Amino acid sequence: MKVYMFPGQGSQKKGMGEELFGEFDGYVQAADEILGYSIKDLCLKNEDNKLNYTQYTQPALYVVNALSYFKYRKENGEPDYVIGHSLGEYNALLAADVYNFETGLKLVKKRGELMSSITGGGMAAVIGLSKTTIENLLSDYNLLTIDIANLNTPNQTVLAGPKEDILRAQPIFQNSGAKLFMPLNVSGPFHSRYMAEVQGDYKKYVDQFLFNEAKIPIVSNVDAFPYEDSNIKSNIVKQLTSSVQWDQTIQYLLDKGVSDFYEIGPGNVLTGLVTKIKSERTEKKHQQEEVTYIVDHTPAKIRNVKRIVTIGDQEFCEDYNVIYPYVIGSMHKGISSPNLVAKMAQNGFLSFLGTGSLEINEVEKIILETKKIVREGQNFGCNLVANIHNSFKEDEIINLFLKHNISSIEASGFWTISPSLLKFRAKGLRLSENGEILIKNKILIKLSRVETAMEFLSVPPQPLIDQLIKKGQITFDEARMLQQVPLVDDICVMGDSGGETSQANLNLLLPTIIRLRDESTREKSLNKRVRIGAGGGIGTPEAAAIAFLLGADFVLTGSINQCTVEAETSNLVKDMLQKVDLHDTSYVPSANDLEVRGQTQVVKKGVFFPARANKLYDLLKQYKNISDMDSKTKEMIEKKYLNEGIQTILRYEEQVSTDNRPTSNNTMQTILKFYLNNTVQLAINGESSQKVNFNIYCGPALGAFNRWVKGTELEEWNNRHIDVISRKIMTETEKLLESSGALLMLNQG
Repeated sequence: MKVYMFPGQGSQKKGMGEELFGEFDGYVQAADEILGYSIKDLCLKNEDNKLNYTQYTQPALYVVNALSYFKYRKENGEPDYVIGHSLGEYNALLAADVYNFETGLKLVKKRGELMSSITGGGMAAVIGLSKTTIENLLSDYNLLTIDIANLNTPNQTVLAGPKEDILRAQPIFQNSGAKLFMPLNVSGPFHSRYMAEVQGDYKKYVDQFLFNEAKIPIVSNVDAFPYEDSNIKSNIVKQLTSSVQWDQTIQYLLDKGVSDFYEIGPGNVLTGLVTKIKSERTEKKHQQEEVTYIVDHTPAKIRNVKRIVTIGDQEFCEDYNVIYPYVIGSMHKGISSPNLVAKMAQNGFLSFLGTGSLEINEVEKIILETKKIVREGQNFGCNLVANIHNSFKEDEIINLFLKHNISSIEASGFWTISPSLLKFRAKGLRLSENGEILIKNKILIKLSRVETAMEFLSVPPQPLIDQLIKKGQITFDEARMLQQVPLVDDICVMGDSGGETSQANLNLLLPTIIRLRDESTREKSLNKRVRIGAGGGIGTPEAAAIAFLLGADFVLTGSINQCTVEAETSNLVKDMLQKVDLHDTSYVPSANDLEVRGQTQVVKKGVFFPARANKLYDLLKQYKNISDMDSKTKEMIEKKYLNEGIQTILRYEEQVSTDNRPTSNNTMQTILKFYLNNTVQLAINGESSQKVNFNIYCGPALGAFNRWVKGTELEEWNNRHIDVISRKIMTETEKLLESSGALLMLNQG
């Protein structure tokens, strides 16, 4: 059996019908009389771009579709079914002899005029999400002014509603897994409730005409079932406000045994949709247990249907409501952006906003942005960087986290327990009805020293607890509970990594801290086992597999995530990172630990930054103050390093100092810190004129990752979506362990 199908609005183009107008002169003349203008001139000349205005688009498409059908029928005969997409359904009715050419054109002319009178609305195409997922997103995010207008394929949908609401929905859909969210260039919200305003007038107009019985079955847009003679008029009126059920229409015909679909009219949009529907229909028939998880929207949380990975710690996944024992570590200055962490939360991963080096108002802004696009039950956290010089700043950000109900933090840079960490932990403790201590506020701490791990595996010092009680920051009940639970839920042992690093050997350090944890658990009567994870140097499945074999409960990645679509840094930096190899990184002084010569690992390929930063550090050791330096060296620093006068920088640093402590008397140290911090922002902003001074935190894991994906679609960073590469690493890690027989050993262990 065969079907003739007619396209709707969107298929119009200048020049359409050129080969038909001369052959069907009588119909063209009739059209001109009904419309009051030359249909031929409209289609061939398209003066003032009228073909893109609804009141002209619809009559033009109807005429060209009709003439195309007359010609095609003459050469190929009649079909078994006829269908049309939106406006195209009027041509299907014409082909079924429900009315003649002239009546159909009058209906379409009136329809176009009425629909064009509804303004202020918009439409958008969404690709990659099912109808159910879209309906849940509209409900979960209170996007109640938006309707589903077209259901074109199982994973291609068109939305309609107020234009500002359509634009507001774009980041929500993009961060919920949509492959594409594309606002359409239309004048109104077609096939939505907003067309009800003209529905009454159109019904009155339609009721003037007499229709014939359909000679060929027509499958309706409204319900994807064949028209009955009694509902022809009501269906074409309902079509104004109803979704176009194109996917169900094609599914219905396929179920009836139809094999051949022929598109009659300009373009091949419908042919492409049918091909897609057939393809997805075939894929569904062959899918067995390929669904990894679904989203339960009441309340919105990820529900495990099939355990994706059998490595790592199950309790970790349950505690954080994630599927994978895999963490995206924070990237400072907001590089771990709201879009990035939302994408991860919605796909079953734990990740942390990059709050380091941001002002308190900037931190609050990105928290609020994230909360707009992450649904309840989907977990994300925030980074907390130790501030050894100013405990007030540390406490200020903890208060912000508590204010906005942030229940997971990634603590970094801590060498000892701080009051702010204790306070955060205490404020998330409560007793259940049966007396069990429940822990709401979770802490994952990154560290790379055994003595630091020992401290965080110990009971919190009583003097610190007493200090918090005295200040009224925690209650006596919270203090008692603090002494019965570990201070942290998770310790991530960090090997040599991008950014600030101690260059630790992960293969030696991880087993040592795991043994330390086990000893501590046996000795203390704490109600929870602290999990130990691995980070630093995790860029390939092989590296992750080694970490799990060494006993890691989870793995954490860092450098590889900066070179993804969702990372909030410049495209110029991503272009550079995409080409980084294993030996393209170097070490520079840490801006936070100049006194003890802390190290930061950065990109050296294509930049002079590492050499210049180390040169400035050498000068710092040689000169205490800029005034001691010769003029030639000062001039070189100003022109090549700073792009600014030294005295200007010193005055600026003095004005903006917010540490509540005096600016360093060592002006050389001030200049070095400025250079180290300013060059980070230059890279994030993508200041191309300052590319040689870019300070890009990165470790060799990215070089290993780049080699791993070379020759695949992930070679280009534009294809590196954060959830895609994370899932790929975890699934490939499991395959690697399974093929080696190590997976069985891990599960038995």
